Amino acid sequence: MQALVEGLISDVMAGTAFRFSTYDEPRYRAALQLHVGDVRSTCGVGGVLAEWPGRPAGTDAARVPLLLEPWPALARGKRGSSNESRTRRRGSD
Repeated sequence: MQALVEGLISDVMAGTAFRFSTYDEPRYRAALQLHVGDVRSTCGVGGVLAEWPGRPAGTDAARVPLLLEPWPALARGKRGSSNESRTRRRGSD
């Protein structure tokens, strides 16, 4: 899973530094959080889910939401998405 996420980051945000750290939460059996560049916020948290009631035997599931789109704009010092910027510009006309 980590290799897949690393590949996505390399494709979407080429040249951006990132790191993983462990994440401890009861809903996960094993999890990581993703930090991008020098941004203090976590870019993503995910991992293999712990057991849940009614889970079929031999079934595992992972949850890995990623918020990669905003990070290139933050790295360039821009706030909000390009759609938000266009909306603001139109609203100020």
